Amino acid sequence: MVLIAPLDLIPRFPRCSCLGGGDGPPSKSCMAIKAATNAARATDPRALTAGRLEESMAQAASTVEPWLKSAWEPVKLLQEAVRNHGTVDLLKRCEDGEHFAVKRMPNRWVRDKHQDFVETYPNSSELPWVDVGIVKYLNSLRCPYVCDFIGIFRDDAYSYVVSSFAAMGDLFSWIDTAPEPGTDREQ
Repeated sequence: MVLIAPLDLIPRFPRCSCLGGGDGPPSKSCMAIKAATNAARATDPRALTAGRLEESMAQAASTVEPWLKSAWEPVKLLQEAVRNHGTVDLLKRCEDGEHFAVKRMPNRWVRDKHQDFVETYPNSSELPWVDVGIVKYLNSLRCPYVCDFIGIFRDDAYSYVVSSFAAMGDLFSWIDTAPEPGTDREQ
């Protein structure tokens, strides 16, 4: 098991007083999560640390490639990505017919790297570079339940985050429609 602890990892994350976002003392639940995270880090050398996350985000930002619209054929809209000001589309790669999920977000939103993003949008609950960094890191560990990160591409107006297509949808959609916890859900 690889432990990821966003509370400790995400720089300038504004949601919780534990993270500098408020005046009150840290909650008991945040303190417990931090203690468990620190204990797991001491025993699991693969645990995602702030340094590993920063490295993964920087590597992703440094390998952005030009978007070649002619290389892709639109199949359908998978969902609106309202909080990221974009969409998630199913596209078919023309060279081999393989399908991919492509999140399209405006460049003015994504920015060029994580630090630029948090400086421009310090109160955002969405952190696209963190999402990419975590997925890249989990891919590097060959986690079987994570979509494969293919790359980030950019044209004059948009950034495109390309990943393998999960035919059953994303985790958040599944949670909304999944059966209640229990034996039916385990099937």
